[in-house]
Amino acid sequence: GGGAFGSTQNNCTLTGNLAIYGGGAHGCTLNNCTVAGNLAYAYFYDEDNGYVEYGSGGGAFGSTLNNCILYFNTAPYGANYGSFYNSSSTLNYSCTTPLPTNGVGNITSEPGFVDLAGGDLRLRPDSPCVNAGNNALVQTATELDGNPRIADGTVDIGPFELPVTPTIAIGRLLLLVNDPDLEGRNKQPLLATLSAAVSSFDRGNQTAALNQLSAFQHKVRAQIAPRNPAL
Repeated sequence: GGGAFGSTQNNCTLTGNLAIYGGGAHGCTLNNCTVAGNLAYAYFYDEDNGYVEYGSGGGAFGSTLNNCILYFNTAPYGANYGSFYNSSSTLNYSCTTPLPTNGVGNITSEPGFVDLAGGDLRLRPDSPCVNAGNNALVQTATELDGNPRIADGTVDIGPFELPVTPTIAIGRLLLLVNDPDLEGRNKQPLLATLSAAVSSFDRGNQTAALNQLSAFQHKVRAQIAPRNPAL
């Protein structure tokens, strides 16, 4: 347990640690944590006979992880978790690779940090970890930056919650408008109106942005709802 041993961690980052078993954590319960850039190493402790104890679980070993990011760790066995003989850890609604056999709701896509090399482990708006956790596993009212732990209905995976800004919210609308079920001839006016709203928010003109969003709503009701109410 290079970073933590036999403990419970909430909304924490464990980075740059090393141990033989569990470079980041060993025998721990981790809730909404990020475990990245840790190392479990091979220990040569019998030089006469050349015996090697191989490191296992670069990120976590023998631990339970809920709503956690466990990525970019290194070990001879189990780069992110586990050992040469079993997975050793249980992960629920977490982001790691390979897909765990113990636990549920996990994803394997890269987490999408703002700046991994620079140490900023907050999530980008396009991160697969946004709104991908399980609210029932949340242990605290606030996240690592002190903001509300659940900002958009569903908790994010990891210690940081992505704040919902107007630009992010409109970005999600843009994705919906690009739904393949929406015919091309209806897309362009809607996309143009949403793009104008983003520009207005960026300029600080909230009144114009709200007017453009209202126009978007009217266009959806007039052009889309009659043909596809669900969309």
